[in-house]
Amino acid sequence: MKRSTINRLEREALALFEEYRFSLPLFARWTAADWRARPDAAAWCLAHQMGWDVTDFGSGRFEQRGLVVFCVRNGRQRVAGDKPYAEKLLVVREDQETPFHSHKVKMEDIIVRGGGNLMMELHNRRPGGGLADTPTPGARTGRTPAHAVNGYRFRDPRSR
Repeated sequence: MKRSTINRLEREALALFEEYRFSLPLFARWTAADWRARPDAAAWCLAHQMGWDVTDFGSGRFEQRGLVVFCVRNGRQRVAGDKPYAEKLLVVREDQETPFHSHKVKMEDIIVRGGGNLMMELHNRRPGGGLADTPTPGARTGRTPAHAVNGYRFRDPRSR
């Protein structure tokens, strides 16, 4: 992907997060000079794979198969003191797909904070690792921005 496309997609994501009143850490807007001026923070973020990730998964077709991610926190596996938990903001466009992936050890919450509906398909794991061809019971599921979870109803923050 071209740097100009990545920069545009990051700007669009920042505008979307602002629209939904989701505040990002300061490093979300750091320039290359800001990262160089803060080598300890940069090393910590790099070790935890935090920050921006814009990808077309090697497809060359971002609009059909792409994703903009901002990683807010990411614990490393098998590292003392780090919880294997990630908080990532995903910007997925209408009709855009994300390839299947799996984690051996990772806790993730999937929260639709606003916008459209999220459709997911969950699969079992193969005994030796990887995704099985068999989906889990109730594997195809969807979430809306106002979906009720455990008796709580989430409101669109723009409706305040």
